[in-house]
Parts: sequence; structure tokens; C-alpha cells
Amino acid sequence: MNRKWALRLLLAVTLLRVSSDPVSVSVRVGDFVTLPCDGSAYRGTPIEQLYIKWQTVDQDVCEFSGSRLYPGPGFENRTEFPLERIRQGDFSLTFQHTLFTDEEIYECLCEGDANQAVHLGKVDLTITGREESSSLSYGQPLTLRLYSRAAVTVWFNPAGAGASLPVCAVEGGTVTPDPAYGSRVSGQEQEVTLSALTFTDQGSYTVLDSQSRTISTVNVTVTAPDSRDSTGLVIGLVIVLLVLLVLGAAGCYWRRRRKREFHSVSSDPPTAEQNDMAELDRKEGSGHTESALSGQG
Repeated sequence: MNRKWALRLLLAVTLLRVSSDPVSVSVRVGDFVTLPCDGSAYRGTPIEQLYIKWQTVDQDVCEFSGSRLYPGPGFENRTEFPLERIRQGDFSLTFQHTLFTDEEIYECLCEGDANQAVHLGKVDLTITGREESSSLSYGQPLTLRLYSRAAVTVWFNPAGAGASLPVCAVEGGTVTPDPAYGSRVSGQEQEVTLSALTFTDQGSYTVLDSQSRTISTVNVTVTAPDSRDSTGLVIGLVIVLLVLLVLGAAGCYWRRRRKREFHSVSSDPPTAEQNDMAELDRKEGSGHTESALSGQG
């Protein structure tokens, strides 16, 4: 018989179980919560000898043994059980990202020196729904967290309307969209996404559990495309236009300058040297012409 079953058997047959009313703790779904447990009676016990367990009626939440914490299914990467707190006799358990399905009565147990299970306390955890607002640009996707591993449905209440419309149902990781949404709805673990928002998607989205209890509500406002993107585009176009104007002006200036220089050179009276060269060219040209005519004769 392993240690876990021995602990459960001891719980059933010993009279060390202290009857007490559970401590009530309430937290909003998605937030972190700390379940209190007073283990001051074990303060000073070598931490390597401590065996502490948190459980519900039908689930192991975590076990602490040999200075290590072993989370139960569904609590992986969510639980915190600091060693320093345990050394001080505080066996409180903290876990993050609470789900609607975390609403349970939790028990804190410890195995004493005589290998006897001692009940240290109960915590009645209540999970409340959450409401938040989100402003998204036209065309952006909307992602809704489900905060539950159990079956849920998502409903949409259009802005200014009283009736809610089904968006999708989610069970066992499978998302079944309402025909009105078709391929716009997709999902992954504990999330659904509605793609390409339009102004008609503005309103409230509510996630309900199988008993029609509200898990979360998101009030969505759809705005025009992000003005920052438009501003950046306009600034970029203005810069390009200015560069083109500067280059064009510089080209015009260069052409006009060259033209003025050309006219300035052409309008200046020829020098004596230039006249002599021109006369020489004229005579040579005439001589070549006469030679050519004589040859033809």
C-alpha cells in the first residue's frame, strides 16, 4: 500500500480529524488566490520530514514531500508553496489563473510524527464572474478567455439590443460555431477568437457555464482603424513628396545655371586670338574646297 492510500485510510479510521467549519474565500475568476492553512503545530519540524497535502472531495490538488511540491492534474504551473512559509508553520496554498471550475471545498492535511494524518482545516472557495471592457479597431480579432475546462457557451448581446445571440459552444476543446458566425470563430485551449471585427460586432460577449452561470462578460467597442497607422502613412508620404520636390528644385536650378553659363559664354565678344583662329579655319576650309573642285575638273 503506497503512501497516498495509507493517508486516506488513516483519514477514515483515526479520530484525529478535527471537525470545523470551512473558511470562506472568494476570488474573481482569473485572479490568484491563497487558501489559508495553519501548520504552526509543525513549526520546527525538519522540512524533509513533512508531508502536506491539499485535496478536494474528488481531486488531489498538490502534495508536498521531501522538500518538493507535486501539483495534481490541472494545477501544474499554477501552484505556489514557498519553503520559507512552510518553515514558519504556514501551510497556505497559493495558485494562479483561477478557473470557474476551481470552485470547491479544499482540505489541508499533514502527516504527523506517528504517520497519522491530521486534518488542519477546510477552505470553501467561491469563484465569481468578471466583467471588463475592450476597445478594438475595425478588422482586428477579439479573443475571449473561457476560464473553465468544462463545457461553456458564448453569447453576444449587440449594442443597444436586448436579445442575446449564440456565438459558439465549447466542450472538450472542440469549438462549435453558430451558423451565423461560421469560419470567423476559432478556438484553442480555454480561448475562442472572433476574427475581423466589424461595427456590427460591437456589444457584450458573455461566457456561461453549463448551469447558465456567468463566468465572464467583455464589453467590446469597435473603433475606426488605428489613427496612428494612418498618421504614420501620411507622414511618410509627406516626407517622400518633400524629397521629390527638393530634388526637382535642385535639378531645375542646375539646368538654369548651366543655361545661363552657356548664354554668358556665347554673348561675350570674341578675343583677337579667337578671331585669328577662326580666320585660319576659314582659309583652310576654302583651300580644301578649291582643291576638291580642281580635282573634279
